[in-house]
Amino acid sequence: MWVLEDQPDKRPEVLVDTCIKSELVSFAKDDEPGRGIVIGVRLNVDGTIDKTNFEWSIAPKLDEESMRLVNSCKFTPGMNNKRNRSSYISLRLLPLRSN
Repeated sequence: MWVLEDQPDKRPEVLVDTCIKSELVSFAKDDEPGRGIVIGVRLNVDGTIDKTNFEWSIAPKLDEESMRLVNSCKFTPGMNNKRNRSSYISLRLLPLRSN
């Protein structure tokens, strides 16, 4: 008898340094308050974007810029038992404050 050892799942991650820069929005840090704009991203097994959709939006101009920023990014794919898998990630963005 043999037993397959489970490897922990690895969640997909956005590679923030690969994203375009925006003067209107930025990715929210975990400790930043506010719901902001939330974009769901479905990724293929190679980490490329399959589909994006709004989970929460706030204003057309900021929503459009947030989607443009997210679509410019590269991602590491999710993994299960050391194999890439299609996966889903939600990204929260916040408007940048004007000075």
